[in-house]
Amino acid sequence: MTTLPYTLTGTVIHGLKKARSLGYPTANLSIDPMPDLPHGVYFGYSTLERGEKNLPSVLFYGTPYAIGGLYPPQFEVHILEKIDLNLYGTKLEVTCKKFLRSNKKFTSHAELQEAIMQDLSDAKKHFLL
Repeated sequence: MTTLPYTLTGTVIHGLKKARSLGYPTANLSIDPMPDLPHGVYFGYSTLERGEKNLPSVLFYGTPYAIGGLYPPQFEVHILEKIDLNLYGTKLEVTCKKFLRSNKKFTSHAELQEAIMQDLSDAKKHFLL
């Protein structure tokens, strides 16, 4: 099992755009699966190669059960600050600082959206935003 903080770098790629359709856009990173990083939601920081540093973020690593189908583990980053989200093709360094919760299956998009809203609320309290 990985100890925190855990830092990785990946290139932002196009994802399934499900989080965006729920109102929570994410940057999907092209990375190899990390068998030692537990699947779940983390608080952390993102640094963009174009200059923005230490941006408070909510990070998800795992199998996107909520969208159905069989998908490999993915790494998605939701940056809490307002920035230009056209990040495709750029490098993004993320640091997982604190584990929030394990990955789980949701019975509906409404239940998933409720969990995301709670994650974001917890993150804003954590980062004092």
